[in-house]
Amino acid sequence: MYLLFQLVSDVETALLNGLSSCQSSVQCQLALVRSLGNARLPDSINPLVQLAVTSPHAAVSEAALNSLARFDADDLLQSTHVSDVYLFVVS
Repeated sequence: MYLLFQLVSDVETALLNGLSSCQSSVQCQLALVRSLGNARLPDSINPLVQLAVTSPHAAVSEAALNSLARFDADDLLQSTHVSDVYLFVVS
């Protein structure tokens, strides 16, 4: 079980590090954002929200929103970034 947990952690780290290192390539960002959505790992919610809100590329924002839509509502509601954006939109 520990090996599986370590593998998941390593994949998550690789995807998030890759996302931060390929900011100049829209295609690279799209691939990693989609991968994060497929993995549905809760620690990737905040980076996806950040991309959805701040990316200058509509395709990246859309992919981030689509990836967020794949998460469970409970995981989304526990995210600080989601709560901040929700409060901003509602108020």
